[in-house]
Amino acid sequence: MSNSPALLVEEISRTYQRGEIIALKNVSFSLAPGEILGLVGINGAGKTTTLKICATILAPSSGRVAITGIDAVAHPERARAHIGMMFGVERGFYARASLHSNLRFFADLADVPYRAQRAEIDRVLSLVGLSELRKRAVATLSHGQRQRAHIARALLGNPALVLLDEPTSGLDPDVSVQIRNVVRQVADSGTAIVLSSHSMAEIAQLSNNIVLLDQGEVLVSGSEQHIFDFAQLATVVQFSHIPHSETEVVALRTALASLGVCSLHAQGGTWCFSIYVPPPYNRAEIYHRIQQACASARVAMPHDVTIRDAVFEDAFLALAARRAQ
Repeated sequence: MSNSPALLVEEISRTYQRGEIIALKNVSFSLAPGEILGLVGINGAGKTTTLKICATILAPSSGRVAITGIDAVAHPERARAHIGMMFGVERGFYARASLHSNLRFFADLADVPYRAQRAEIDRVLSLVGLSELRKRAVATLSHGQRQRAHIARALLGNPALVLLDEPTSGLDPDVSVQIRNVVRQVADSGTAIVLSSHSMAEIAQLSNNIVLLDQGEVLVSGSEQHIFDFAQLATVVQFSHIPHSETEVVALRTALASLGVCSLHAQGGTWCFSIYVPPPYNRAEIYHRIQQACASARVAMPHDVTIRDAVFEDAFLALAARRAQ
């Protein structure tokens, strides 16, 4: 098993109501020791279902999952011994007990030998920067401190695979940086990590490979550059428009379609347009095409047009918008 991937997911699907609702369809990926895999997708894409199946909390309707070579579907308890996980921070600790007492309890559950528990708790608390708070009741910890406490819990017993669901959600930027540094340090020690996050910058910064889920399927997977190339995106145009009717919005969107994938949403009576433009248009050409589109739709040229180079998050949004159309 030493040459086995830390995590192997092969063609997993998950359905509900006798197959009428498809949550996941033929999802596959693998993860080697020391690698970080970023799992991204809009809400409802299947990220949480995928994580729960990898954690053996939920069984797939079909497909195979292996943790360090152990069949996690046939032998979930054996596989679970090699998994650490963090799913949210509102629950999972005894609020009135100290952080140390909580981790002692979870060290027992992780089968850490009694004589080794103190050293193991010291190790994970030091790793997440909470050593000085070991005697504090969990209820008195800040949101960021609880996030780090949950990561410490996931690391007890030095699991081969750690699953992190939104580890920096709701945190200040400086605390987010601390947690990202912890995640990188854990991976550098040889632990495989699956990281689910709404922060595309975080995913791009930390991940060796990225899996983009959409409507329960893998839309694309690979490196940040591979996904960016797959999106065929160079420039993003954004502006707002206050229409006289919905027909006007449809006409403008239709006129802009030849420029790139168009996404829009309403804010009160204002419609916000985002156009994801492929190469090789330059900015002067793009501006001219917008003028032509406005003339075709018989609307005034917007005064707040911005044209900028695309970043990784735009590639994700462009792919989701293209799939929606």
